[in-house]
Amino acid sequence: MSTYGERFAQAVAQQLRAEKNNQGLTEEELAKSLGIHRVSMSRYLSGVRAVPLAVFADTCQALHTDVLEVITRAKAAVQKADKAGDPSLLKPSRSRSRRKKQA
Repeated sequence: MSTYGERFAQAVAQQLRAEKNNQGLTEEELAKSLGIHRVSMSRYLSGVRAVPLAVFADTCQALHTDVLEVITRAKAAVQKADKAGDPSLLKPSRSRSRRKKQA
């Protein structure tokens, strides 16, 4: 069984990944804008590694997304998964899709 912190970290990763996808950015583009390696960004957005606080704040800024909104949506996702008794809703994503930025 995972801890609340682990489930919350997964939910944060899901929210950041969704925002990146909504904006049509690739992991590489986002990573480059933050000055980090694409592999690190991939690990953060897939939930394999927890996003460090400074990287989280910088990622939100790069995505023009409010930090508090991401946290609020992540908290709601954890609560929904916990209520449903379905921790699989917050499992790390292993997707390797590399969608190109849309013009």
